[in-house]
Amino acid sequence: MDTYIITREQLTAIVNKHPEEYILLTRQIQAQSVSEDDSCILCGAAIQKYWHRLTPVLVKALAKAYAVVNAKGKNYFSKNELDLTHSEYGNFQKLRFHALIAKYKTKGDWCITRRGFRFLRGDEQVPVRVQTFRNRVVDHDKEIAFVGKIIGTEPYVETDFERELNEPDQTQLI
Repeated sequence: MDTYIITREQLTAIVNKHPEEYILLTRQIQAQSVSEDDSCILCGAAIQKYWHRLTPVLVKALAKAYAVVNAKGKNYFSKNELDLTHSEYGNFQKLRFHALIAKYKTKGDWCITRRGFRFLRGDEQVPVRVQTFRNRVVDHDKEIAFVGKIIGTEPYVETDFERELNEPDQTQLI
């Protein structure tokens, strides 16, 4: 791929005449300028990657979600139904980075993924850490763990699932 350097005046001219080209150019520049401690040369936004560890607090929040889903018999819930501690509430959405929960079609609702059910049963290992960039997973840790390694006991929930608790089909997920 050819590399070009343009001036601010040239960039302004592109923006004024061809905004759609500006969007494509911005995406290309941002894709090329990703580094650990950098910022976007166009807008100054932080370009930083973050590592998120799967902690006992997160696993306990997932177990609370499982209890609510099991009681309802339907695999969707609101965070407000879970009786989460302050720390669990603030970090709950990080379970999404580990593919253990997903947003449900209904605004504000979540569901447990198949991977989440298997993880709680002790049937599946997940990476201990995942790396995100702008709210998207971009890398996984090589170290993987079962639920027992993270919280100290295994499995964390019953192994008898008569159903995967009416898992929503993919059209219900956002």
